[in-house]
Amino acid sequence: MANVAPEIPGTREPARTKTRVRLVLRRETKHRGGKAVIIVAGLGAPAGFDLHDTEELARQLKHQLGCGGTVEARGDDREIVLQGDQAGKVAELLRARGFRVDGVTS
Repeated sequence: MANVAPEIPGTREPARTKTRVRLVLRRETKHRGGKAVIIVAGLGAPAGFDLHDTEELARQLKHQLGCGGTVEARGDDREIVLQGDQAGKVAELLRARGFRVDGVTS
């Protein structure tokens, strides 16, 4: 029998791919009462992320940034919507996790 450690619920790490995943940051204010949000796009099945991985990343980002947010699905792609104009901080946190970040970063 192989020595396999049991998986502890809630401690699963996001799926890893051979290349760094490219995420795109966008800043939007449309239909939001003039308030800015940062959208992290590129977190879908093509990037190797399932819904659980995306929700876990969103939870960690919201906690570290001290803001609200949600996960939205657009076809096969998923996006994390974070409240507030914090593109620089979001980019820094994602790069620290090994993601390649493009788009609005300041």
